[in-house]
Amino acid sequence: MLDIYCADFDTAFMPPDSGCLELAGSIDLDAHRLLAALFDKGRQACADLSYFDDALLEPAQVAILLNILLINEYVLKGNA
Repeated sequence: MLDIYCADFDTAFMPPDSGCLELAGSIDLDAHRLLAALFDKGRQACADLSYFDDALLEPAQVAILLNILLINEYVLKGNA
């Protein structure tokens, strides 16, 4: 499972213990492949993301990923 957490806007680093962050949700292993492709497209759109590292995303990076996800929604529906 890939866990996704919400963090305060002023959070500058990933804490060693994720227990202090709010869990936004988890993604199953089948979705990892789709997320890797999504992050690839994000990098191509200059979002400067690394999928396999713990990372805090800037609001602009989240917006880029959301736009890419919405544009490619048909791919996700085909793999559901």
